[in-house]
Amino acid sequence: MSTVVAFIIGLLIVVFVAVLMLFATWLFVNKLRRGKSPTKSFFKWLLDLYDITLGLG
Repeated sequence: MSTVVAFIIGLLIVVFVAVLMLFATWLFVNKLRRGKSPTKSFFKWLLDLYDITLGLG
């Protein structure tokens, strides 16, 4: 029974991280569509992900 609980918790964590990454990607694409410079785009995406994770986004 404890392995099932551990599996469900692990699955929830993976789903949560995937949703955060998809949301950060969506924010980044919207910023690119508004004409913001794609320079250092990966770092901007990471910054968006970090802000969302901390609740600042």
